[in-house]
Amino acid sequence: MYLAPYSAGERVSAGGGFESENENLTVMEVPLAELWALVQAKRITDLKTLTLILMLHTQELQLFAAI
Repeated sequence: MYLAPYSAGERVSAGGGFESENENLTVMEVPLAELWALVQAKRITDLKTLTLILMLHTQELQLFAAI
């Protein structure tokens, strides 16, 4: 798991993994306020993802404020 801020100008591609390495990744960008709503509704079932969201929410609560 890796978490870091970024801007649109820093992106080098749309993501998705390397086909040559048989990576089948789906990149989803979700606003953090919406992501937190999914956590509260118990819609996040992947433990790695849930751990990352909970860690970020604990350390950077202000990022989850709806804009």
